Amino acid sequence: MSSLGNKVTIILTMLVLWLCGFTISRGESIDSHIITSKKLWSLEECIDYALENNIKIKMQESEIKISKLDHINSILHIAPEIRLIGEHNLNWGRSVNIQDLEIVENRLSQLSSAALCGEITIFDGLQRERNIIGNRLAKEIEIVEYEELKNNIIIEITKSYLQLLLNKKILEAKSSNLEGTISQRERTATLVEVGEQSYGALLDMEAQLAWERVEVATAQSSVDMEKLSLMQLLNLNHETPFEIIEPQYGETLKGIYIGYESVTDIASSLPELRIKELECQVYKNQIGMAIGALMPRVTLNGSLNTFVNDYHTNNIFQRMKSNLNPTVGVSIAIPIFSKSGNYLSVKRARIAFNRAKYSLAERNQELVSKLQRVVTDAEGYYRQYIAAEENLKAMSESFRITSEKFNNGIVSSTDYIVSKNNLHEAQANFLQIKYQYIFQVKIIEFYENINNKKLGERYEKRER
Repeated sequence: MSSLGNKVTIILTMLVLWLCGFTISRGESIDSHIITSKKLWSLEECIDYALENNIKIKMQESEIKISKLDHINSILHIAPEIRLIGEHNLNWGRSVNIQDLEIVENRLSQLSSAALCGEITIFDGLQRERNIIGNRLAKEIEIVEYEELKNNIIIEITKSYLQLLLNKKILEAKSSNLEGTISQRERTATLVEVGEQSYGALLDMEAQLAWERVEVATAQSSVDMEKLSLMQLLNLNHETPFEIIEPQYGETLKGIYIGYESVTDIASSLPELRIKELECQVYKNQIGMAIGALMPRVTLNGSLNTFVNDYHTNNIFQRMKSNLNPTVGVSIAIPIFSKSGNYLSVKRARIAFNRAKYSLAERNQELVSKLQRVVTDAEGYYRQYIAAEENLKAMSESFRITSEKFNNGIVSSTDYIVSKNNLHEAQANFLQIKYQYIFQVKIIEFYENINNKKLGERYEKRER
């Protein structure tokens, strides 16, 4: 009995140890997951994560799958339609024996029949072929819209990411300024004690300190709100630890120049324009569909029929074989008058095609203008960036001199605060212009990559 108890004890101990090990291993897994979730996110990682987890993208992928099935279905419509039909009837009243055409009176009669039928359309004004083309174009439009959606998400993520970087830089600058003001307030208090500064100067410094604390709190709120916006774009829970990498763009940014020809090339490669081109093809195809409805429809059909109605004999299958009846036929349907509906459909399709061409030209102009504005804004922001950088250097030097004069009692606290606020404004203006210029450059580089990718695809096609 004691031996059995020892065995049970050993088994229970091993089970407890196994459960503890399982818990520890799970705890290690959770800890590693938390560490992984706390890693710094780069811009590329944010974009990749958004493209993999965005709900709109997943919905668009489903639309693409449906359009592919529609395209396959339209191809299968060219194949002949084949049907196998079977029927069995019972009759208790007066009927006719189909085998010998005798009248059967008041007794049970049975009739079984089977037929293999087939039909294929030989000519229908190329409407089936046009339907295949239409479904193929619809599939291509879904794919291009998928590319456009991804591009818009990438731009949106890039904008939010850089805005968060800007807000963080502004917070750093304001926090640094606050620390300087705290030090200056203590220095001013010492000067007041020794009689080298008035008590009013200390009050001015207290007011400046309170104002800068409000500025830091406001900047921190801007960081938190923009971080939340970026996390929402990534479809991340707001409780998820999230920090971004602060890339180093260098002390001085370089200028950028893109000619008008490059702008037009980039515009022609964008999915927004490709969608309009495909829509023109869709409407052109609809013209062919409408014209096809005016043409005759030729159909070839055939069937193989058999029947049996005498179940009192043992050679049923032989009877069915002897009753085989093959048929072949051709039918033609010529539309003569359809209340002018087909003719009006042709006219409407042609008008819609012309309107699509105008829409394509208009969209091309809009994209070229949009890209030209992006390039022009980038050039303008670069000039402003150079001027803001010089202004920041000048304001920094001016504040340094004013600070020394204030500590020596040469200038008043009002002059010191004005100079410090001017420096704050110069810092904020410089950061705003710098990151706006970086955003414009990122957008231009993104569009250039799209154009280079399209050029590479065209080159590969020519090589094939």
